[in-house]
Amino acid sequence: MSKFSEQVHIAISSFSQNVIYYDLQLSQKMAEHHYFSFMWQYTAKAVIEPADQAAALSKHIGAEVIFTFKVNGIQLMSKGIINGVESVDRHGSPAGILVSGISHTIVIDDMKKSRIFLEKNLQNIALEIFSEESSGEFYQREAILPTFTKPFKYKPQYNETSFEFLKRLATRYGQWFYFDGMRMQFGQTKTSKIKLINGSSLHQFKIQAHLVSHKTSFGGYDPNNAVNIKNASEKSTSGSQDRFAKSVGFNQGLI
Repeated sequence: MSKFSEQVHIAISSFSQNVIYYDLQLSQKMAEHHYFSFMWQYTAKAVIEPADQAAALSKHIGAEVIFTFKVNGIQLMSKGIINGVESVDRHGSPAGILVSGISHTIVIDDMKKSRIFLEKNLQNIALEIFSEESSGEFYQREAILPTFTKPFKYKPQYNETSFEFLKRLATRYGQWFYFDGMRMQFGQTKTSKIKLINGSSLHQFKIQAHLVSHKTSFGGYDPNNAVNIKNASEKSTSGSQDRFAKSVGFNQGLI
């Protein structure tokens, strides 16, 4: 069996030497940012001057980190951006730097925006947003393939970041939306040969279904005629027609 240091390798763009670390923590979720942290022994010096510590913090903040995992002949990679560095002292001696960071998805979650996309489908919207915020290393066109292809007459993004907006669209139209560690996936899952075994490599797996009302009500004001506008629907005339929707329609005819 290979050593842990051979199974998990860390490279930092601002540091050319081998990264010595411990207490590595990595959190990855669907439709969320990825987070990581680790203690980094960046120097072999027994005594580190405060000025040298400050120089190290300023040098490495904002650097890119690449994690490489090798297990049973399979190699997986993940990357992120260092957004936090903290010098750590223990018993009066420097212990290294506590490094924390986040995935590149943060680049589309920085500022709330309000705009309208006209005559575009999910793929057009996602590609336009990704092209605005990155140079291409953040996503690949072939990975942006929504299964819902119908174009919208208009689709507003209102007072939300681009990440929040895409997450809302993915939830509303049943699309996969996640960062695979290196690139964005929107619409469909990435092909993988990894096999998960429930109870061994897969834990706390469960299936859930929730019922959400489709009743709608919209209101507005017509300044030309000085009248209020209101329209509502207590029952959806159409739906996804999947097996869950058909079951609800059969069991609850009034919904």
